[in-house]
Amino acid sequence: MIPKQPKSDILIFLLENSDHLALLKSFITFLPGRYGESELFSEGLYSVANIFLSYLDYRSSGILLSNNINKTTSGEKVPPPYYLKTLRWITTVQNLELFFEILATKKEGQHSNNNNNNNNNNIKKIIIFLIELLKAILRLKLLRKTNGNMLVHHSFYVPSKDVKTILENNRKQQTVNKRPAVTMSTYNNNNNNNNTNDNNNNRRTLSDQIFEQQSIVNEENNLFYLKQRELEQNESTLIKLLPPPPPKDYNTKVIGEVLFIFRPVIYWVSYCIFGKKSWKPWFLSLVTELLSKLFSEYGNLKQKIKLTLLEDKELDRRKKLLLFYLIRSPFYEKFIGDGLLNKIFNLLKKIHFFKTLPDILINYLNVYRTRYFYTSAS
Repeated sequence: MIPKQPKSDILIFLLENSDHLALLKSFITFLPGRYGESELFSEGLYSVANIFLSYLDYRSSGILLSNNINKTTSGEKVPPPYYLKTLRWITTVQNLELFFEILATKKEGQHSNNNNNNNNNNIKKIIIFLIELLKAILRLKLLRKTNGNMLVHHSFYVPSKDVKTILENNRKQQTVNKRPAVTMSTYNNNNNNNNTNDNNNNRRTLSDQIFEQQSIVNEENNLFYLKQRELEQNESTLIKLLPPPPPKDYNTKVIGEVLFIFRPVIYWVSYCIFGKKSWKPWFLSLVTELLSKLFSEYGNLKQKIKLTLLEDKELDRRKKLLLFYLIRSPFYEKFIGDGLLNKIFNLLKKIHFFKTLPDILINYLNVYRTRYFYTSAS
């Protein structure tokens, strides 16, 4: 379903300047106490800003799609109409997940005795589990909508300059389209006046009326031709309102997507069961990820079914997400925190110019690792 076209002047102004609002949002990251005492407040503010900008992007993508444009000037594909509503819910959950984790952590820290601490820790585990499960259910719904095709869209960001250009062109086009109607209206009024005033000496001849009618028809034909030509030029990029048919490697593709969708749920459940220091959650998550990749590429490797450009790009994105395993426990503590990374930082400290840089990087990395959703890649 494509979002409705904006009518409010305020909404149009916001859509045409959404990128400037995004710059203002980035300053929240540098608020005093962002990762300290004011972390909950700043994260709440950050989440609200993200949800608001996400809504503007949702409306912006609707503007592009309703004008038969499915690609931004930066070359990014706009999600098709059947993606938008579900994808909007997924991004809303993603924008709120970190806030709820921090809220549960703060509540946990307010209680000092062990019983209350364990209860609050369980609440945090349940909240994270429910968030991951909700995202998995929404993605399953999206997988069903796409007839088992790979989920290749994760954002509907549209540059504000694209929206501004389209809205300005639409306003100009509306002005042009009104001209024939005004001419016809004027002609009808004049014709009615001539019919009612039989005694008028300036009455037009039949040839004059035929000439005016012919000029009006020509003008309307020209407008029709221009619109038809525009449609022919965009024929190769017509927006498909319906999802594509199931892929030829349907079974393996669906298995790969289901594994990828439930990988965060599997990791978090095993993490809660075996604990932070256990290697089982780490290996179980990695194996699930690799199996997902294997099934997703099976049709391409064995049946020689070519991947689409978006599928190839999505698989490359998933490969990059494997880097998060380097900073997840217990791999980080075993090989990086007290090993390779620590040695590199000690070497940098010997250089006067980089003396304080290692401490800043370590502090930032430690803060980054304190929250599950910073490294969940879900």
